Amino acid sequence: VRETMVKIFHLVGVRSEFMREDEDWVHTATYNRLLQRWNAPDSQGNLFLQTGLGVAEHAGEVDPAASIGIEADWETRSVYVSYENRYLHAGDVEKSFAHKARAGIAPYVTGYDDLHTWLMVQVDHHPSQRDNVVVTPFVRLFTQDLLGELGISNKKDVMFNATVQF
Repeated sequence: VRETMVKIFHLVGVRSEFMREDEDWVHTATYNRLLQRWNAPDSQGNLFLQTGLGVAEHAGEVDPAASIGIEADWETRSVYVSYENRYLHAGDVEKSFAHKARAGIAPYVTGYDDLHTWLMVQVDHHPSQRDNVVVTPFVRLFTQDLLGELGISNKKDVMFNATVQF
């Protein structure tokens, strides 16, 4: 049995988003801070502050962009739930508030070094958009420092996420 107790309080990264409706790009450097972690014998919960600072591009014009939000999650080795919100202010390109909730189950529980598989669903709500609720079932695969997610939404959009920790 391998037990690892890692306390990561600061996370930095990059985020690029393409907004299809207006063909806009938003690129931000991100800083996320673990505000609280709750450890129980068979579960863990987290509360994060999420921030971003960068630029938004529209029709050759560039505006400053900033975002702020929170994420809360709780998981066992076979159940996962999370909620996230974010306010994005990107000059004349985008000003929006969005919510996202996720839930998932692991069809099997495996060891630390093995491949983990999760069957999940994500619900996005963007109040400022016309068709503002999107439901995306997806599969999450991860092992140690690599995570991949692939799904398709009720709007027929493909979702692909990849994360590498180092």
